[in-house]
Amino acid sequence: MLTKDKLFNLPNILSMSRGLIMPILFYLVFNLDNPGFRTTFVVLYIIAGVTDALDGYIARKYDICSDLGADLDSYADILYYLGSAVFIYVLAKEALLSNIYFLGFTLTMFVAEIIISWMKFKKPLFIHTLLSKFSGFMVFVTVILAAITEINTVLIVTILLYGISFLENIVIFFKHGEVSANFKGLLFEK
Repeated sequence: MLTKDKLFNLPNILSMSRGLIMPILFYLVFNLDNPGFRTTFVVLYIIAGVTDALDGYIARKYDICSDLGADLDSYADILYYLGSAVFIYVLAKEALLSNIYFLGFTLTMFVAEIIISWMKFKKPLFIHTLLSKFSGFMVFVTVILAAITEINTVLIVTILLYGISFLENIVIFFKHGEVSANFKGLLFEK
């Protein structure tokens, strides 16, 4: 039976596993010259990405959402997406550096989102809008593609989507104040 009041329910285990996979992925990405490491990296990265999609889905479907689960998911997401940024840098450094202005815009929006949410709500508030979820999916795809091919155009689209999603969150903060982490976005307001 799935339960929300336990640390070790399935969604929480999935979130924790994503966090535990990250050090392995770091080791692999910095040692891609070893035979089989690139394939292992891609497979484990896909598994980590699947846990990102499944933990929330299972929690909502079986009504086992909890504050602990939301926190575990957020911490695992931070590790996963910061790790993904490092992986993109390692795997596609030239493409990333040739798009430094787009990256600067996105990083500025990210920092602004954190600062503004901290000032307004006394905590960092990350909203899982549909745009930010799609941007997260694009990061997932970008890392996989960077491990196997050139990615300049995909990288630009991913960077800009994330920058726009951070900007959307900032507008939401000012327009609506503190909202649910699952607020769908400005285009989906009722």
